[in-house]
Amino acid sequence: MVTDGAVDYSKLLFRTEPFSKMASARRFQLLSQARSVRYFPGDYIFKKGKAPSEVLLLLGGSVRMLADIPGTEQPVLLATYEPGSCVGWDIALADICGAQAVAAGEVTGMLLAAPAFLEFARYDNALRDTFLNKPSHVEVWWAVLSELQRRSLPLENAQQIVEKVASVCITRDWPDEAESMESKKNHSWVVSGGEGIVPGTLWGDGSGVLWARLTGVPNEQLDRAIQGHPLIPEQPLPKPYSPTKIPDKSPAAAAVPATSRSLTLKRFATGAVFLVLSVAAVAAGLCGWASRQPTLETITTSGRLHFSGDAHALSASVSGKLTELRIRPGQRVGKGTILAIVQPPKDEAKAKMLSETLARANSQIEYCDQFLAGNSTRIADAPEAVSGYVRDLLVLKSEHRVKSAISAGRTEDPSLTKDERVKVAAHFDALKADRAARVDSAQQDSSIKREDLVDAEEALRDAKEELRLQTQAASALMGQRGDEAKMDAASAQRAIGVYKRTVAARADAVARIRKEIASIRVAPAAVATSTPMNLDKLEESIRSTTRRIRSFAASLRVLAVETEIAIDEMNADWAPRQIIALYPGLITAAEALEPGAAVNPDTILGKMVTRQAWDIECPGQSIRFLKPGQDFSIVAVSTNGSPMRIKTRYAGSYPGKQKSKTLLRHNASDDNWRDGGEVQLEAVVVTGNLLDRWMSKVGTVSH
Repeated sequence: MVTDGAVDYSKLLFRTEPFSKMASARRFQLLSQARSVRYFPGDYIFKKGKAPSEVLLLLGGSVRMLADIPGTEQPVLLATYEPGSCVGWDIALADICGAQAVAAGEVTGMLLAAPAFLEFARYDNALRDTFLNKPSHVEVWWAVLSELQRRSLPLENAQQIVEKVASVCITRDWPDEAESMESKKNHSWVVSGGEGIVPGTLWGDGSGVLWARLTGVPNEQLDRAIQGHPLIPEQPLPKPYSPTKIPDKSPAAAAVPATSRSLTLKRFATGAVFLVLSVAAVAAGLCGWASRQPTLETITTSGRLHFSGDAHALSASVSGKLTELRIRPGQRVGKGTILAIVQPPKDEAKAKMLSETLARANSQIEYCDQFLAGNSTRIADAPEAVSGYVRDLLVLKSEHRVKSAISAGRTEDPSLTKDERVKVAAHFDALKADRAARVDSAQQDSSIKREDLVDAEEALRDAKEELRLQTQAASALMGQRGDEAKMDAASAQRAIGVYKRTVAARADAVARIRKEIASIRVAPAAVATSTPMNLDKLEESIRSTTRRIRSFAASLRVLAVETEIAIDEMNADWAPRQIIALYPGLITAAEALEPGAAVNPDTILGKMVTRQAWDIECPGQSIRFLKPGQDFSIVAVSTNGSPMRIKTRYAGSYPGKQKSKTLLRHNASDDNWRDGGEVQLEAVVVTGNLLDRWMSKVGTVSH
């Protein structure tokens, strides 16, 4: 097996029934869970020994399902699967371990988990109608095998029995269809799968069962198939002849004479009795042997042929022009033989519309892919549905590049366009101008404060000088005597206190001005440079707009796939249609139609009969000795006058229209046979036993 990860088989799934008829939502859900696979001739899809966990949705090639049946040396072919089948769902449902699936050629398909497929099939109408509403061939196999084992019958002929009853078997779900099961009293219900019950068992009352899928086999048809005839059950063979014990009435069996008779008479009587008993024993043994010896006779009887096969008209089955008619009266055809070729009409308008739709979808998909990849595109070429998103995304991406460059301080960035570089340069120019203005303002403020500082320092110096002079004067007055000098000294001390406060105030003023000069800085920038750019919100807007464009492209891809499928289906519908024989037969008539003649589905091309069955009408008494399974011969006269003999096997008979006549169903055929033709039947039959013949001769002699 090769897992085709690079190959997408979804287009094959869209084209293959019944998957092409699924609801679109379920089909896309199925595709999301399946994977594409490819097998080569002889590869195992799954092997025996374990029930498959995955099923194969077969899209190309064919698969053979084999199983080991008790009593058979080689695996038995259960079924052959063609595209459109699901391989293994019934095996997985029944948890069967003895089956295996093998690729008959190169096989393509998709693997899906078995529970997931059963869930899809249960709720999708197309899958349910194809797979679940009737029993699969495998389910019929297991149901028949279960019944044969239950009846203790051999399984060698199971395949022939399955072929006979497969078309009449049914399936039901319990408990949803319990009432329908009750109406089918003449069916044997075998479990195919379920919860709370073992697959393969005979259905009971449903105690403890949550859900079950059951296969119903009609008992009457199964009995007929087992007995080997499709019309009437085989009659039981007569019991072997057993001679009745005849009471001995000979004189030797009479009562024993009295003891008073002579010894000589006793000895004579004893010898006579012994002789009679010996003869009787020999005769009885001889009769028993003769009763077991069959007498064979060759019977010959005349019969008349009555065709009972299918006869029908051959129709064109499609509208268009007849290009070839390949049949002629008397022609024998096989299954698949090409009978005629018809060219359907072509809808040019529909073809043009689908081609334009596909081209437009592919063009828009390519534009979206190129645009999202960052390649050069024109806004004017954008699809109308997303043209607004395209413009918005271009603006958002440009703004993001500009703000990213500003945040990183990149005055020169080669990834920017000309207009974007102008915007970045303008931003940084404005930043420089603002800084220069702020520097000038700071410098001006500093110059004014320095002038104030000079004045304050000069006033401080004057105050300090005045304080010094007052202090000296006060010192001189302190050395003088007298009341007046004391008063002057006190006044000088008060003046010194005032001057000290003045010096302190002017010193505080100088310190304050110096502090103000030291605190002068360049003011904050008026233009944003990095963090206030809101890049996170901008990136989210870009992602949201990109998702909208991608979603539009995805919808276009779905449209393109569906359009391609429609084109393929249209081309298939317009391709020359071959009218083929579905089964072998003999052409009895052909219409005189010329090439180019217009035909429709009901146009008759000719007539054909199949040679699948004949009834041979013969006297009922002439075949009374024939037993089911016995060989006999059909003798007819061929076209050249020579006798023609066909050996066959007697399968049974049924009453004809005339009470004295019996019809034998015969499935063989010959081209020389005609309805109403006469034939002879020859057979070697058992007409009785040797004892019957002896008795009839004795009766004839006695008469």
